[in-house]
Amino acid sequence: MASGLEMYDALKRATRHLEHGAVFKVNRFDALDLLKLEIEDLRTRGFSREEADRVGDHLAKAEGLDELGRALGIALMIDNRVPNLIPGEGIIRLMNGPTQDDGQPLEEALEELDEIRHPERYRR
Repeated sequence: MASGLEMYDALKRATRHLEHGAVFKVNRFDALDLLKLEIEDLRTRGFSREEADRVGDHLAKAEGLDELGRALGIALMIDNRVPNLIPGEGIIRLMNGPTQDDGQPLEEALEELDEIRHPERYRR
């Protein structure tokens, strides 16, 4: 699994061209990685002390991604049908045993792996 900072950087790259207030969807695994962000991580990425405290506290309580999205000027939503922000991250999660930790059924994990290997089958 990616670190919070790795996922944050991937999120920033993916949203850099979005307009203020746009909606951006991440899957639940990427959301879990974003919840790992700590106050000091946010400070290293340019958040003010107050903003980092507010967003970091919200993430630490696993209250969702609303405050992070607000700080970035976008609305973050969770949608399990969107691909990982970091290509190949699903394979790493699968190899590290995601079904043991997150309750994902094996069939879903295998479908995710198939989607990574054959994205043309899953055009959205």
